[in-house]
Amino acid sequence: MADDIVAREDYVYGEWRRAINPHAGIAGSIHDEAVGKKVGMRGGVVAGIIHFDLYAPVVAKLFGQRWFERGTVSLFFTYALLHGEEVRVVMQVPPKDVRDVQVETRLESRDGHTVATGTVSVGSPADKPYLQTLELESARPEERRILRELEVGWETPLREVWESGEAVKKLLGNCEDVVEWYSASPLGVYPSCHSVVLPT
Repeated sequence: MADDIVAREDYVYGEWRRAINPHAGIAGSIHDEAVGKKVGMRGGVVAGIIHFDLYAPVVAKLFGQRWFERGTVSLFFTYALLHGEEVRVVMQVPPKDVRDVQVETRLESRDGHTVATGTVSVGSPADKPYLQTLELESARPEERRILRELEVGWETPLREVWESGEAVKKLLGNCEDVVEWYSASPLGVYPSCHSVVLPT
């Protein structure tokens, strides 16, 4: 994993990884082949959050344990991948000996598309995460597709989320880069913590 990460000039490049679509069988979702094509996609698309596990080995190598405690990834997706297409992390090399820092990042596909653009940070940098710098625009009701049932002012009700060990193991099956902290207490420093929850 970490040995596959290469540095060239001011950027590090993660290893090429296959995008996996574990939600392809969910009826009515854009991850389904027929629905994806119906709403203008190339097919059943891979959920954006699936790509976040690509960052774990890169940030572990560059920032270490501290990123898992006080790190962020902020991405704006611009190109949806299909199951099996390859993607990798490209990330700006952080300056040395700076504890609070934010750097540029992107996800790129093997065929040259920019899948997502954003930032990675650790600590409390002065800069805003990438998504917070974007100007939000409301789409006209007739232009809405996926969110057409929602209205301005709708609030998501709060709910408690609990992941069983079996559910996490299933998620790990979709992860090519598995950081050991997903299945063991991080470096043994958190005796009450069984594992770190993976991003997907």
